[in-house]
Amino acid sequence: MHVLTERLKDVKEWIMKPLGILGGGQLARMMALKAHEIGVEVHILSADAHDPAAQVVRHWHQGALDDPRALGAFLKTCKTVTFESEFLDASLLAGLARKSRTHLHPSAEVMGLVQDRLTQKQLLDEYDVPTASWMAVENSEQAQAAFGAFDGRVVFKKRRFGYDGYGT
Repeated sequence: MHVLTERLKDVKEWIMKPLGILGGGQLARMMALKAHEIGVEVHILSADAHDPAAQVVRHWHQGALDDPRALGAFLKTCKTVTFESEFLDASLLAGLARKSRTHLHPSAEVMGLVQDRLTQKQLLDEYDVPTASWMAVENSEQAQAAFGAFDGRVVFKKRRFGYDGYGT
């Protein structure tokens, strides 16, 4: 019975800790609103108090997402942290999460893989996740080969830091 009591105490502690979201944009706002619906306390780390997610939480923390000091302090306030975009330093986050014993979901390692469109596509292929046909392109000759291979129906994307038409 003692083991069960201790386990329940651990589960309760985990549930009662707030969920942290790195970033304060529209996706973070939507996540925070859904979390509120199920009774989860949400903390947001973002640069500006006027960010969309900052407007819907009681616990907003000001800080840059690339500032180790701000990230470290924020991670200590939460048991579990997620992020609204993959544009973060995965290795910095991994180290800070280990130090603060904060759970990152998805993990910093997974985030590091999906930050790069090439490793992202390779990962999807490895696990047989359906995705559009693709080809790695590193120079103009390879771009012309891709254009021919896909009958001119191609979209070229930056490997990193592209979104919603930026870098496409």
